[in-house]
Amino acid sequence: MMEHKILIAGFGGQGVMLMGQLLCLGAFLERKKVLMLPAYGGEQRGGTSNCTIIISDEDIGSPSVRRYDTIVAMNQPSFNTFHGFLREGGQILTNKSMVELPEEDGRTTAVEIPILETAARLGSERAANMVMLGALTAACGMVGKAFVQQAVVSELGKKRPDMIELNLAALDAGYSIMSDPCPVK
Repeated sequence: MMEHKILIAGFGGQGVMLMGQLLCLGAFLERKKVLMLPAYGGEQRGGTSNCTIIISDEDIGSPSVRRYDTIVAMNQPSFNTFHGFLREGGQILTNKSMVELPEEDGRTTAVEIPILETAARLGSERAANMVMLGALTAACGMVGKAFVQQAVVSELGKKRPDMIELNLAALDAGYSIMSDPCPVK
């Protein structure tokens, strides 16, 4: 059985829940089993938020997760809080401009993703979460990029059709970051 446990964490307003929803929808479109457990802080914007996602080829027996295969840390508090929950051999994707990595411990892999810089180069820092979603899609390998692209078009087309092109470009850029020689620290 192939199963991947993911945690996406950051401040409210960084698009944490949207990344989780789009990854889950992409997995669903690919006929995978998915589970998402969102958790919000006391505030909506600026407070903490995270979501646990489990993607599997078979039924998911329990939503309980002790160790994650992949963690996305969009800011330093999220990194500090959750990096200890990464399984040995797991990977943590970080927002390069907001997370300072400690010395490598050798049991996990940390990857610094220049999401803000990449999104700004594409035309809007607001697409930073889509850059990270692209990197996460490539890193976890459980959901095909085409299915996540389909999820982006489906969901963003309802509210912001004018943003689809930018968000797809950001998704591709993030995917390419992980496909190129990996920026592992």
